[in-house]
Amino acid sequence: MDRKKRTILIAAATALVLAGGGYYAYAKRSAAQAATQYLIGEAKMGDVTKVVTATGTVQSSSTANLTFGAAGRLASLKVKVGDPVQKGEVLAELDKNQLQVQVTSASANLKSAEAKLASLQQGATSADLAQLESQVTRAQADLDTAKRNLEIAQQNADSTYLQKQVQDAATRLTAAQNNYDAANKTGNAAQTAMAKAQLDQANKDYAAAIAAQSNISQAQTQLASAQNAVRSAQAAYDSAVAQLNSKKQPATQADLAQAQAAVEQARAALATAENNLAQATLTAPFDGIVTAVNLHEGEQVGGNTTVLSLQATGSALQVVVPVDEADIAVIKLGQKATVTADSLPGEKFEATVDQIAPAGVTQNNVTTFPVTLTLTGDTSHLKVGQSMTANIEIDKRTNVLTVPSEAIRGLGNRKSVMVYNGEGQDPVSTTVEVGLDDGTNAEILNGLQVGQKVVLGIRSSSNQQRQSNNTNPFGGPRVGGGLGGGGNFGGGGNRGNR
Repeated sequence: MDRKKRTILIAAATALVLAGGGYYAYAKRSAAQAATQYLIGEAKMGDVTKVVTATGTVQSSSTANLTFGAAGRLASLKVKVGDPVQKGEVLAELDKNQLQVQVTSASANLKSAEAKLASLQQGATSADLAQLESQVTRAQADLDTAKRNLEIAQQNADSTYLQKQVQDAATRLTAAQNNYDAANKTGNAAQTAMAKAQLDQANKDYAAAIAAQSNISQAQTQLASAQNAVRSAQAAYDSAVAQLNSKKQPATQADLAQAQAAVEQARAALATAENNLAQATLTAPFDGIVTAVNLHEGEQVGGNTTVLSLQATGSALQVVVPVDEADIAVIKLGQKATVTADSLPGEKFEATVDQIAPAGVTQNNVTTFPVTLTLTGDTSHLKVGQSMTANIEIDKRTNVLTVPSEAIRGLGNRKSVMVYNGEGQDPVSTTVEVGLDDGTNAEILNGLQVGQKVVLGIRSSSNQQRQSNNTNPFGGPRVGGGLGGGGNFGGGGNRGNR
């Protein structure tokens, strides 16, 4: 074989080897592509809504927990749970007997204080002076009597005096006995009878003297009583004289001020008693429905005990939800919310943020802030106390270009998506500018056009299991756009095509 033919054969062999290698590479690549199935989403116009989710209960915007304001026994309970009531209707009453007595007593005290003030202001009349002078005279007579009784008691309690009384009585008894004996000897009946009477009296006097001497302890007790009687009589006399002298003198400014103060005090006591009596009747402050009854007739009621609760007729319903402290900063008054209940599947209720508690509540080391949402629309089939889940809208973009959040990759401001250009072609990494991301859909500000396909993940034919973009098969982490924190940020809108 000449040199020229050998060169041609070598070239042909080389071409065959290269062709075979190229075919092998092509076949291997085609097989790999055939073995990989991409999960595809689409860039399209839509809404992106970021929410804070929290669960709470339905409450009425106008409720009242009714108390008597006064303690007592519950005498009458006129309503039960579910009863409709009208404003001013009597709902319950306490036992009023003792309260009425207090009003009567306070009224009498006020009248007495007013009369005393009027008397001071008018000054003493001649009739007043005559009455006081008569009181002084009677007090003087009582004092004189008490003093005489004291003198007698003092003598009866004096042992020396009592001994002398016994001796004198004995002397008189001896003389009377001798006189009787002498008269009896004369035979004169009249003289004898008189002497006998004198002797009998002397015997009685002697016996009384002996008895008084024996009862000295009793006499000392009577002495103490007589001394107290004198002191009381003296005080009564001094008071009568002072009142008379006071009436003779015009009232001072201090006297008038004191009397006026007594009137005001009595008037306040009457007002308190009347208020307590009025509070013994519980009336409805508005038209409504009885939602709770906490006591039974006959039970004792404290002044601050809630007897029953009312919900105003036609009042708006509210949902109060605890929002985690990590999310409370993004909650603003007037924000819209969508509220749902597990017990009412498929139904949604619109609501607005009306109140944000200024102070948090800490329980089990978790701090939350109560947020009040006022429901709108037809809420007639909702019940107070019913559990509800609220999605509070904190940000929203409408009619913007979106892709499923799963398509977004990258860190910080450097975000990208893998654009899918059809079977047999590798996805191409494309830089995008991301706006609002609610965790379900992400707003695309730049980098994509409507209708472009993006890769969400892959499904391998070997195991038929999806690989999430949270671990990017093309390299680099998947970064979601949702905010973190305990408020359960979620998203609205539709998910991308799979």
